[in-house]
Parts: sequence; C-alpha cells; structure tokens
Amino acid sequence: MQEKSYEQELLYEGVKIVTKKLSPNTEYSFNELKNMAIKMPQFNNVDLSINEQREVGRRYSSWVKNVLKQTLL
Repeated sequence: MQEKSYEQELLYEGVKIVTKKLSPNTEYSFNELKNMAIKMPQFNNVDLSINEQREVGRRYSSWVKNVLKQTLL
C-alpha cells in the first residue's frame, strides 16, 4: 500500500472536519467539501495532484460508509 503524503493526509482530515461542522441532512459533494477545506489556513500553498485528490476522495468515501454503519447500529 502506498504511503500517504503529508498534504494528502491534511486534506483528508480537513474534509472530515468540514463534514462534522455541516448541519445534519445537508447534501454535499466531495468537491464542495474539498474546496471548503482548501480555504482553511493550513492549506496555504498546498498543491495536490489529481491522483492524490482522488485517493483522498476514496478514503473519505470509505470513512463516510463506516461512520454511517456505526451510527445506524
């Protein structure tokens, strides 16, 4: 498994933070969350490739599925 870069980990955690701040039953896309997270001060001059952004999206999707399973049980 490929090691995650610092920037990739930062975006992943940033997107999770933004998600937790949203009000319940809010519809959103990963792209919207990513754009909100990138505006955070930690992301000053951070540049991620398309593939790194895709990987963050995959990890985020998995996280959302696991959180939903835990919440519904």
